[in-house]
Parts: sequence; structure tokens; C-alpha cells
Amino acid sequence: MIMKEIEKFFSPKSVAVVGVSEEPGKLGSIIFNNMLDAGFKGKLYPVNPKYKELFWHKVYPLVSEIEEVVDLVVIAVPSKFVNDVLEDCGQKGVKNVIIISAGFKEIGEEGKKLENEILATATRFDIKIIGPNCLGILVPQNGVNASFTASTPRVGDVALISQSGAYCTAILDMAMPINLGFSHIISFGNKVDVDETDLLPVLLKDDAVKVVGAYLEEIKYGNKFINEVSKSAKRKPIVILKAGQTNEAKKAIISHTGAMAGDIEVYKTAFEQSGIIEVEGLRDLFNLLMAFSWSKYPKGDRIGIVTNAGGPGIVATDLVVDSGLKIAKLSEATVELLSKNLPPTANIHNPVDIIGDALADRYKTAIQALAEDNGVDAMIVIITPQLITQIEETAKIIINAIKVYDKPIIPILLGEKYMSPALSRFYDNRFAAYKDIKDAVDVLKGMVNFVTFDTNDFLSVDKVEQIIKSGKYRAEVAENIKYDQALPDELTQKMCDEVGIELPKQKVCMNLEEALEFSKNLYPVVIKALNSDLPHKTDFKAVHTNLTGESDLRAAYTVLETRLSEYFLKDKHEWSKEILIQEQVKGQEQLFIGANMNGSSGVYDQSGEGFGHLLVFGQGGIYTEIEHDMAYALVPTSIEFIKKQLMKTRVYKILDGARNQAELAIDKYVDAIESVQKMVLLYPEIKSVDINPIIVNTDRAVAVDVKVFC
Repeated sequence: MIMKEIEKFFSPKSVAVVGVSEEPGKLGSIIFNNMLDAGFKGKLYPVNPKYKELFWHKVYPLVSEIEEVVDLVVIAVPSKFVNDVLEDCGQKGVKNVIIISAGFKEIGEEGKKLENEILATATRFDIKIIGPNCLGILVPQNGVNASFTASTPRVGDVALISQSGAYCTAILDMAMPINLGFSHIISFGNKVDVDETDLLPVLLKDDAVKVVGAYLEEIKYGNKFINEVSKSAKRKPIVILKAGQTNEAKKAIISHTGAMAGDIEVYKTAFEQSGIIEVEGLRDLFNLLMAFSWSKYPKGDRIGIVTNAGGPGIVATDLVVDSGLKIAKLSEATVELLSKNLPPTANIHNPVDIIGDALADRYKTAIQALAEDNGVDAMIVIITPQLITQIEETAKIIINAIKVYDKPIIPILLGEKYMSPALSRFYDNRFAAYKDIKDAVDVLKGMVNFVTFDTNDFLSVDKVEQIIKSGKYRAEVAENIKYDQALPDELTQKMCDEVGIELPKQKVCMNLEEALEFSKNLYPVVIKALNSDLPHKTDFKAVHTNLTGESDLRAAYTVLETRLSEYFLKDKHEWSKEILIQEQVKGQEQLFIGANMNGSSGVYDQSGEGFGHLLVFGQGGIYTEIEHDMAYALVPTSIEFIKKQLMKTRVYKILDGARNQAELAIDKYVDAIESVQKMVLLYPEIKSVDINPIIVNTDRAVAVDVKVFC
């Protein structure tokens, strides 16, 4: 239903613009004239009570006085009048409104109040709003330019959505000289109603869209957004420039996890796990939009390089390798062919250096040889402007090769003055070309990531729905929710047993006699304060290890009991007078597992904000936050993705048996990570899980310290 409502913005039969005046420089007038210039075939209605006629069109005092049905209203009046206009639209029965006007929550509390008013009015009349404080929308194939851009782009297959109107106009200005076309440009500003989560499924479904680009400052319903990407029947490249990725707004949680699972990690993991390509700047975004629109897609990551200069070839090689792509190994037949047809001074292995005196025909020989080599998935062709270089003739040869061969051939034209005509030739033929080697390599990396992405890295929504909020101890968890206080150890133990996290043999003891009785057949043992009493125990010296007999236990118990009594008396907090006794687990490696909530507990059933829990795992122990050897996965995820992420850590090499050591229980550690995922799905109100350490040896992965915060 929402998709159909959103689609109506893009194909209206009639549009009213509120705020048109006799001054052509006013926003309302610009928008109205942009609609005329874009070739809109429907009916246009200027609205302003001060005029009878403007731009050869009858002017209406109110939207409600327009006799015909109005599909879309664009409002460009001062913010204090917007709600009145919206009310009038509601009376008319209008269902789609774009609010260009600024002066809402972006200016502070007074503007926020106005924004809440328009949302209330829109809700009452069931009106969908794009904006406020936005540039508007452009749908060139439908003759829609309901914006105040300087021009209307040509029709194409690039869809661009943006919270910033300035980024829309910048991308459009970059596209105009090369004739890159767009299916949609949508600026949604403050997104009081329609946001990226509403727009994305419409664009992914639209056959006119080949690639989606976005500038986003926040994704309010992150889990829902990622679900839309993962469940889309038509998988398309999505390229996002995400601003505001700082940890400044991160909530402080008394756990290691809270320190390591900030907004940056959440967004980056969400994008990687869902196959979204993240870029760092405007130029990167534009380069990939052009490539996905105009270039063929690679089938793999093996890159061939042809160059007429050694230096750029070496730079290209370094950039390819550093990016994680591979330098293609040329077949014997290709090397032999190059050896026969290139000068003796040429390098006939990848990168293929055809030497600075190369004319167009030498480029043709090398390009054909690499293009016909099955070991090459994509090709970079570098042209540098020597006096003898036939730049435009070479461009023609590359263009012909792009048309003939079923693999991407990316030209790089180093220089400016003499390269401009050749660049224009590529753009006129709608083929991507670049002026910098790094730009081209980054583009290939993004394209390879898209085509090689594993679509099974998320659990299916159905599986999540079967698990969510079905924990056996929900009532006990609800009773024990306390701000910044860990759940009781006995409850945590039951929850760990429920999901399959292995704990050491342990017992919460009320006195020394109880501790001695439990430990008599268990030595060596460890004693420690309860997590609900003291989450961080090491610095407080509230952990005693390697207690090998009764005398050790008596002495350590007395010291710990005294220290805790004095601490809680001084801190004026009640102490449970309980101490945890555990078997001492032998293990080769101390690891860490955490989960940190981004958003609210309703995130998994699509009723709450945020992305959900971020799983964090890797090197554990007392230096966890210092070493920061961590990997991340966003719930819900697959075991396969957890394994892929774990392999990125340095500690994985130790787990895998580095330097001829025995391989440790990697699968049991991965199972424990998956069990933490199950726990947060059973109990979505969990804010943070902190298992540090989980001790791993050759056959066990034992969580010796588990803290759960709600």
C-alpha cells in the first residue's frame, strides 16, 4: 500500500504549486517554470491568493478551489503558513504533498513544533509528505521537475535519493556535462514522513532504475531498511555516502561492548552485510553511479592492466592489490601473442606496458589479447599524453572493444588539455572513463563487491519471527531490568543454558561453608564478585584465580568478602553478600563476544527504530579495548557471515593453528557467537551482552564471565 502511495509522487496527472508569484526568482515560480520546462504533460495549477494569472496560467487562491482532481501539491511558502496550506489540501482530498519550505526542526524547538503540527495534520487526512526543507523531486521520463534545480537532467537509469538538496544539485551539475541520465532525483530533507525506507523498495522494483545512489545522514529504521535491501526480488547496486558517522552520540554502557560498538561500526557492518556499497565522498559516489549505469559488470576480481607508461602501471598494480582485487595471471597463449606483436622492450606480463611510443594499433593488440583471455575479468587501459600518442584514435579503439567484449574495459586518461576531447568521446557513447587511476580501481572494487556478494549473509525474516520474544525467562528479565546494572548471575546462567552458551561449573554461594562444599571435588577454582554487584572486577581486585585447595579458598574468600563489605559500606549501596565460585577452565586463548543494541526493542518486528544488535567478537582479556582486534556482524546474520568476519581478525590465525600449534575450537566459538544472537532475539530488550573472556581450547569454548544489561 505504501509503495503505491509513493509511486503516485512520480507519475502525477496534475500538479499544483503553492507560492508561485510574479517574481521569477522566488522558489514557487522556479518550481512552476521547471515543471513547464521539463515538458510535463499533465495539468499545472499555480496557487496564490494575490494573483489572477501568472505565466499564462490561471492562478487559484487555494488548492481547494481547483475544480479538478489534484494528484500532487508542491508547497513553497514561509513555514508558518504551511500547516494552513496542508489543511486546505486535506479538505481537497490531496494525498501527496512535497514541502519545499524550510524553517522546521532544523532551526530548533520552534521549528520542531511546526513540524509536529504538519505531521499531525497529514496523519489526520492520510497525506504522504516529502520534506519539509527539501529541494523537491525530479522524474525526467514523466516530465516532472518539482524542484528548484538549475536544470532538468536527461532521462537515464540512475536513481538518487538525498537528505541534502545541495548534494542533489552537485551530482546533477556533475552529470550535465557528460549527459549522465537519471530516472529519479529525490530530496527529502527533514523526512517528517516519507524516508529512505519508503523510497527504496519503490526504486528497486522500478524497471527504469539500474542503480540507486544515496546521501544519508541517518537511517531511522535501519533494520527495516536493510530488510528491504535483502528481500528485494530485483537486486540492484546501492551506493551510499553516509555522513555523521561518529561515536559522539553513542550511549555509554558499563561494558566493553558499549565502548566498541558505536554508530560507525553499526552502519559499516549493516552496509557490508547487505551488499550496499559505501563511499567516502561525492566524487566516489558519482564515479560509481556512472560505472553502474554505463559499464558492463565484471564476473570476478582478476584485473588486467594495459598502459603506455611504466610508472602508472606500477601505481595501478599497487592500487589493485591494496584494494583486495587481484592482478590477473595471463595465459601462456596471451603472453605468446603479446611477445609476437609487441616490441622487445614491452612488458608482456600483467601489467602490460606497451611503451611510450605506442600508437593506437599497439593498444588494439594488447586490449584484444587481454579481453580474449578467460583469466581476465576486467581491464584498466591507461593512456598518458606523449607527443606521439594518438589519443583520440586510441579512444575509438577502446570504444569498439567495450562494445565487442563482454567484460568491463575502464579507460583512464591521465592529463587534462589533450585528454578532454577523448573523454568527451567516451561520455558521448555513454561509457565510463576516468582521469585518475584510483578512481578507476575504486569503481572496479565496488562493482566486484556487488557481483560477488553472498545474498545469504542475513537470516530470513521468517526465521527471526519464529525466535523473537519467545524466551522462557521473559518475566524474570522484566522484573530485573535496572539501569546500568547487570542481570543477576543466576538468571544470566539460565539464559545461557537456554541458548547453548557453555559456562564453567559454578555456583552463587552465600557463605564460606557453602563455597567449600561446592569446591571440594572441583579444584582449582576461581572466586569473584557477582556481575550484578560489580560489573568490572579486575581493577577492583574482585577476582581470585588458581585456588588449588581449601586453605587457598578460605584465605581468598575472607579477603574478597572483607573488600566487598568495605566497598559497599563506603559506597552506601546494599551488597547481596553473595560470591560466585567457578571451576578454573584451562585454555590457550581468551576471546570476547559482545552484543550492543542500536535502537529500540521493537526493531526486529519492524515497529522500532534502529538497526538492532551489533555482534562484536575477537581478542578478549583485560586488553580487549586496547588491542581492538574485533570483527562485527549485525543481527540477524548467518553463521557463514560470522565465520567470514572472524577470519578478518588477527587472533583468527592463532585459533587456526599458527606456527604449527593445535587448531582451537573455532566452530564452538562461532556457535557461541550465534548463541548470543539467539539470546538477543529471544530478549530484544537486552541493551548489551558482554562475555569477556570466553576461554577457548582445543575442544571447548567456555564463557567464564557473562554480563547482560537490559
